[in-house]
Amino acid sequence: MSLLVISFNFYGGASKGLTISGIAFYMSFFSIGMGPGAWLIPSEVFFISIRAKAMSMATFCNRVFAAIMASTVLTADNTIGFGSYFLILAIVCGICLVRLRT
Repeated sequence: MSLLVISFNFYGGASKGLTISGIAFYMSFFSIGMGPGAWLIPSEVFFISIRAKAMSMATFCNRVFAAIMASTVLTADNTIGFGSYFLILAIVCGICLVRLRT
């Protein structure tokens, strides 16, 4: 919901307070929800014999995708705008939510 608020805020004339609040709420809920999952789930699902290698691969993948996201934000803003960018992120989060519930 926070990503949708941010997205529609950029389409309808950006209010700085609403944008900052939306980002703060997104970061807060991500930190208690899916954020720790990248560290918690791999540490619990793999056998002890391969856990160290599996965690190193999970950490590597996490950092690679975080770098890709961070390095493409400005290009995406120049190409499609922040409103569309946050709308795409909201759609991806919605798909993840549906997949987690099934």
